Amino acid sequence: MDRTGLRQSFISRTVTAFLLAGMALWPVPGAHAQALATGCVAGGSSSTTAGSFNASNYSLNGVGVNASGNLQLETGQSALNPSSVVVPFEQDIYSTYISEGAGYVSHFGWFLLREAEQKVNAGNPIAGPLSWASLTSAGVTLNYLYRSIKDDGASCCDGGNGILDNYYNSAGTLLGTSSGLTEAQLTTYGYSPNNDGAVDNRDMRKYMGHFVGGTEIVFFLLPNGSTATPWYSKNNWSGDTWNPSNNNKKSLVSGSTYRQLTQTLLLDQLSPESGGTTTYNSAPNPRTWSQGWIPTAPQTRLSTYHATTLSGSVANTYTYGQKYNHFIVGAPPTDPFKWVLGMEDLSGAGDADFNDLVIYIQRKTGGMAQLQSTQAMSPTDADAYITQVTFSVRDKMPTCNGKASSIRYYLSIDNGVTWVEVTSWDQIKTPDSIGATVTGWVYGTPEETWRQGTISFSELGLTGRQLLWKGEYVSEDDACKPETIEVSLSFQAAKNQQFSRSAPTSLGNVMYTATFETPATTWTDKELRGHLFSERLYDPTSTSAGYSIVQNWDAGSVLTAGSPNSRTVLYPDITVTAIAGEALATGDGVTTTFSGTLAQKPLVHSTLSITDSIETFIDKRTTELEGNLTGTGTINRFTGAYSITFNSAPSVGVPITASYQYYVTSSTMNAFNTANMTYQKLALDSSSYYDGTGFHYTYDFNSSGTASTADGTLEADADWLTQWVRGWTNGSTATTKKEWLLGAIDHSAPAVVGAPGVPGWYFGTAVTQTIKDAYDTFRCTERTRRTEAYVGARDGMLHSFYSGEFRPFFIDESLMGGTCSGTVDLEKFRDATNPNTFTSASGAKFPYYTTPTGVQITINRGYYDWKTRSGSTLSSSTSPNYGTGAETFAAVPVEQLAKLKNNKLKGEDRAFVDASPSVAFAQFSDGTWHTVLIHAEGNGGDHVTALDITNPTTPTFLWEYADPDLYRSRSSPSVGSIGRIYTSSGPKWVVFFVSGINQDPTLNPSIYMLDVETGEVLKRIFLDSAGASGLGGTPSGQPAIIDSDGNGYNDRLYIGTDKGFMYKATLPDNPNSSAGDITVCTLFNAGQPIYASPAVSNQSTIQTDGTLAYNLTVLFGTSDSPYYVDDTGQTYWFYAVSDTADKGQCASGTMLWSFQLPPGQRVYASAFATAGRVYFGTSTADTEDPCSPAVSSAGGGVGGIYALDIKTGATVYSESVGNITTSPLVDDEHLYFKSANGQLQGRGGNTFQNQVQQGGAGDVQINMWREISQQ
Repeated sequence: MDRTGLRQSFISRTVTAFLLAGMALWPVPGAHAQALATGCVAGGSSSTTAGSFNASNYSLNGVGVNASGNLQLETGQSALNPSSVVVPFEQDIYSTYISEGAGYVSHFGWFLLREAEQKVNAGNPIAGPLSWASLTSAGVTLNYLYRSIKDDGASCCDGGNGILDNYYNSAGTLLGTSSGLTEAQLTTYGYSPNNDGAVDNRDMRKYMGHFVGGTEIVFFLLPNGSTATPWYSKNNWSGDTWNPSNNNKKSLVSGSTYRQLTQTLLLDQLSPESGGTTTYNSAPNPRTWSQGWIPTAPQTRLSTYHATTLSGSVANTYTYGQKYNHFIVGAPPTDPFKWVLGMEDLSGAGDADFNDLVIYIQRKTGGMAQLQSTQAMSPTDADAYITQVTFSVRDKMPTCNGKASSIRYYLSIDNGVTWVEVTSWDQIKTPDSIGATVTGWVYGTPEETWRQGTISFSELGLTGRQLLWKGEYVSEDDACKPETIEVSLSFQAAKNQQFSRSAPTSLGNVMYTATFETPATTWTDKELRGHLFSERLYDPTSTSAGYSIVQNWDAGSVLTAGSPNSRTVLYPDITVTAIAGEALATGDGVTTTFSGTLAQKPLVHSTLSITDSIETFIDKRTTELEGNLTGTGTINRFTGAYSITFNSAPSVGVPITASYQYYVTSSTMNAFNTANMTYQKLALDSSSYYDGTGFHYTYDFNSSGTASTADGTLEADADWLTQWVRGWTNGSTATTKKEWLLGAIDHSAPAVVGAPGVPGWYFGTAVTQTIKDAYDTFRCTERTRRTEAYVGARDGMLHSFYSGEFRPFFIDESLMGGTCSGTVDLEKFRDATNPNTFTSASGAKFPYYTTPTGVQITINRGYYDWKTRSGSTLSSSTSPNYGTGAETFAAVPVEQLAKLKNNKLKGEDRAFVDASPSVAFAQFSDGTWHTVLIHAEGNGGDHVTALDITNPTTPTFLWEYADPDLYRSRSSPSVGSIGRIYTSSGPKWVVFFVSGINQDPTLNPSIYMLDVETGEVLKRIFLDSAGASGLGGTPSGQPAIIDSDGNGYNDRLYIGTDKGFMYKATLPDNPNSSAGDITVCTLFNAGQPIYASPAVSNQSTIQTDGTLAYNLTVLFGTSDSPYYVDDTGQTYWFYAVSDTADKGQCASGTMLWSFQLPPGQRVYASAFATAGRVYFGTSTADTEDPCSPAVSSAGGGVGGIYALDIKTGATVYSESVGNITTSPLVDDEHLYFKSANGQLQGRGGNTFQNQVQQGGAGDVQINMWREISQQ
């Protein structure tokens, strides 16, 4: 099967290889060819060594430079400052009323510091005092948590029963009382009860909001409801001064000599009114006073209901007649997430016990260190943008009381606007970069490590030129202080150029190649742009005159030139249903980990919430569940299987519930427009957040100030996003078009589909005439099918572009009966196929086609018809029809719908289709033939989607399949027919695709085998034959499947992994018997990682006794990882391994030969085997990033292209051409390959439309066009 898998005209393999010695060298120019060698510019690097951190270079919040000169989290009382309540990182915050013990009926709430400064003092700091009228008149948003606080369930001033007597809304309107109070009522009042069936103090909990890191909160207390004497948590803002009414305290400071008092509140001791003792010392200056803090009732309440036992002390020094703070904060040293806020409500400090009102604040404490903008790293070239960053860090994360501290690291290349967390570490060692390698790393194990990770920002569709890093430090024990010891950064950069990481695709005399373009400084929108080029390679009327390059079109330019309103954007029709409060389990006060399966599936992305009312888990990224109190979990949205581990065990009787949305698909593809799209389908909700400027709705895309389901404004935001996705930069206003409409095309190689030809399986000895007749009927019906190029892009869509009218052979309509049914009609169709031939000087017969202009052209390898198309009508033309590049449709996979919002917000987990599609003509169970397109999502997700594109303008949805292990699987699926499997009634068309990144060192890599028609998983083939050495491996691209005996059904599969093993799997190929199973064995251990799909050459022969002597050669190269910097200085190899086992037998192979690559060279992409030779490219760059420099430590210069003899390994041809990271292509006795900068080059003679042979079991190539699996 040749590279396209779509245009075989009785083709199985090329007759002879073209002569490489003395061949002409033909660079293929085009609009996308670049003047610069790579378009890259100098990158940069920076290191901060141990002990050399300078605090002035960082914005620090709760983090400081310790005595050792390293960044370290500050813990203990120094981190508990009520005057500086700065949210260190993004999080949810809750408050719970604990007690009121002074008899006042007060109001308590909060506002944002920055908003107050902006509105009250023109953005300048407020020195204080601050009147209440200044806030209200300026329009500062005042968020009341508890109004008219009254809790006299027992008596006035002993702390009540912990349940408020009255409940008010934010405006102060009474909503209800405690009489007959239920948790359901509390929910309507704006509280967050735990729903255990009984009302107690735990139900006095209120959600303050979702806060962005760096937001500072100011709490306020209006004692007895008075706005004349507001108390603030900010130092110096309250209007009164220290003049306590407690006679003993006052006497200590009211004299002329002793004006200061250091008061120590003992957090684990009872307050004096509950019998606690007091001690004081009048000798020192300042004088001292010590007493307990919390009365009995609230102390018991904190312990019983909130598992909070305070210890330690809070000491403050007060000066008589000077301002002081009415607020103090305490927290358990072993659980600093729990803040206890105590207030003194009397003017002058009253009795100064700071327990008149006690509020429990639930938040994640910690710290943040961020490199300041003045220290940002940038390319020296003013026109360059950063493409890839490598970040390495050495740090310590100690563990205390069984809980590890943690530091999460983030990178930004746009000066802190967009942050990307470093979640995947490519190398981990302990304790430093020259230490032992660590596997299975988690926070704190081991305590001190060195880690390195690489983020390709071009892969994420992000651009920028100002590199920053930040760390978020978290500890749940004051004794644990995580510490950053050293940090190193390096980056690659590029100017405005086009780059390519996908292989070219040929069909007839046209080459299709995709690129992505990095921004120019003149662009308003700095997003990466996508291009898909169609280029004519030679003039079909002059096939012996060599290359004659003409660019036919660039689909990106064509799409951008049109109106977004005229686009046909589709999505599989789905019905979305919301589930609220599904019961999963009940807390017992001990268990922290829960797992199970949700009642409904599959889930809409980003809609899942699991909670025990204290900690809430949301689905983040592809498989993660993240708790807001550091809990962890996983989710399989496709099956509904989940597992969560709470930070603390849910209380006894507390329900653990899930809320989510699930969907049901249909085969209909609906128009992606405002009439069909809803906020549910796009997974929009009324989520909100606070930053320094105030309150915002997350999905308020139209900037209306609201995004509510109640008033329809969220639906308006859905309309806005829908129009933005279609191409309008101002959304639903739809007046300003985006500068470029086609998203970046990165790892997706185009699949080009025209009228069906005759594939190699057609000549299989076990293929029945019934199957052949059915396929010929399909060929006949589809003989004038329009040609389309399908490609995935980083805009969340699979695009289809009109690519002309390719015909694998000429059909003389005058010889047909006009229909395609019945034996007679089929014979007429066969007779009408290529009826005209001429004889060459050598006596060979060649089919030809006479154009409307009277020119006879050779069509050995098909041709583009001289016809124009209007709908289904074809008319004669004076030139071949190569298409226009117009978008026929764009399809958004179901799973990507909910991610489209992240494309606009530039958040994580964006909508990408970053994998190459595969297309096959397959027979369904009812005997009909269909054209099926199947694609994965690469780093866009863990789904595989199948569309029926038999009607190229009206696709239908077939199925989707997902598994977390498929995340970042970019390899193209392999599609083929196998024999009866298990209890199937006959042969079956199946699709094979490999698992993605394997970050679980205990899991075997695997291959999924699904029914092409239904998506049913027929088998998950685990590659387990290598034992423990193969665990944690990631398969290397597309499986190579082959029909080794020519019976028409595939019987062998080969795939390598990054653990260095080349695996073989046997496949049942008997169409009449279900005997036999799939077995796996290790064909060869290369001892080095394999990152590219194998090529297979079938040299089996028939012996004199009529039996088949199997002889297959599996060809592949080795390398280090193309995805992160890991130069090991090793020498890599290219191997030929022989498999001579009989069909159905699995055994080790024999190495025929090995080819040592020059120093520094690696094989990142699959080889191409044909006509006794194998072709492959090499790279000396340490990663696949187009701007990754050559590895200087290994020498070796630049990459090259090689051709070796398959039998002997002898070098037939080699040439240094620069780094090659995509598979070469051999077609029509010409060699094509792409350099890293996207430039297509060709090698070969001047003659095209060379003869092909019929029948036979030929070499196996990669069926579609993505050869490297993401690691």
